[in-house]
Amino acid sequence: MFSRIYLEITNCCNLSCAFCPGTRRARRMLPAEEFRLLAGKLRPWTDYLYLHVLGEPLLHGDVLNENVGVEKIREYVYFTDTKASLPESHPDEPYFMGVHIGSAYYFYYEKQAVTTLNREFLHTVKTKADSYVIYADLCTLSEAELEKYHITFKKIPRDITKL
Repeated sequence: MFSRIYLEITNCCNLSCAFCPGTRRARRMLPAEEFRLLAGKLRPWTDYLYLHVLGEPLLHGDVLNENVGVEKIREYVYFTDTKASLPESHPDEPYFMGVHIGSAYYFYYEKQAVTTLNREFLHTVKTKADSYVIYADLCTLSEAELEKYHITFKKIPRDITKL
């Protein structure tokens, strides 16, 4: 039994820290499926599995690190909520992430702007589902409207949980 094991989830980095030896390996992100497989295999060997990155972390404390790119954020958000890999994107619905167990997931995020879950945004939702999980910076819908349309609102970034 090991006291802790570090699992490198990425070796991609755009920093040049003086203390870092760097790597000559091909740049790679650990896919969610491979992470689940490795985490399952490592579970019997330790009580503490640490996610190690060579590169920029997704979160700095509870603050979203926007330098990692929106696609990496979407992958993390979808996996955290569903424990499933992010499906292929839909060009006609840029904020749609996928449907999981009857719930449609949307990540309404713009790096340079505050996003608001409102009636105008609801008109852009094309995917029919039993319920909806929608991430945005703000929400102007009432609790009654959220309940009526079966929407769970999650604020960016505080509702993005850590693995």
